[in-house]
Amino acid sequence: MGLTPSIPAVAGSIQSPVEATANLNAINAMAPHAPWVLSFSYARALQDDDPGGSLTLVQAMRKLAGRLFIYALFPVVFSQAFTLRRRAMNFVPPVGRPEGRIGRGEPLRFLAIGDSIVSGVGARRIEQSTVGQVARFMSGRLSREINWHAAGKIGASARGVRVDVLPGLPAQAFDAILVSVGVNDVLKFERSGRYRRQLLKLLHELRRHSPDAVIACLGLPPLDEFPKLKRPLRWIIGLRVRRFDQAARE
Repeated sequence: MGLTPSIPAVAGSIQSPVEATANLNAINAMAPHAPWVLSFSYARALQDDDPGGSLTLVQAMRKLAGRLFIYALFPVVFSQAFTLRRRAMNFVPPVGRPEGRIGRGEPLRFLAIGDSIVSGVGARRIEQSTVGQVARFMSGRLSREINWHAAGKIGASARGVRVDVLPGLPAQAFDAILVSVGVNDVLKFERSGRYRRQLLKLLHELRRHSPDAVIACLGLPPLDEFPKLKRPLRWIIGLRVRRFDQAARE
């Protein structure tokens, strides 16, 4: 009896076990009489905590084609992403205390928590940053005094904000919370499913901290439109931004 050669594949952090199973099935279906078998630990795929719906062959092939394209560009993309991340970690935060007060009327406690957007990177003073502008808008629209607090960390992922930033929040509850995460998860090539789980954990802990707060998430910026991002990294980042935004909405 002859032996059929086997090429084993192990799922890593780039794709989920379910996606890996569908992709490998699709490859085997393309060459049913090949002198080899592309195998995978299907038991691991069955252990996934969110298997979702099954993919059709066409859907699996489309996913596979996209992934093969990304894998082919991976050496160039990885180099560009590493350089971008290294430069991003050298960003300088703006001048000023990460808290303030604006407007008159009934006080409202406003928290902005997240990454470099909340830290105010790009602004000379924290009052000129996204947090300061949102606080000014809220004061004018609500006719209330906004006591704002910015809790940001440059380069932080969703998990990083939850683990490193959230524990340092003031004990007093907030009335409104703005969350800004996702950019660094995209640049770190985190899986969208894992990002969504970390985002949900962050929102759950924020809800426990401030049970009555109105919580909103800031959408991801269109990174693929940033001229300083080089191709092909800009193309892939654009695809990932749209995928992450969709994951956050689900």
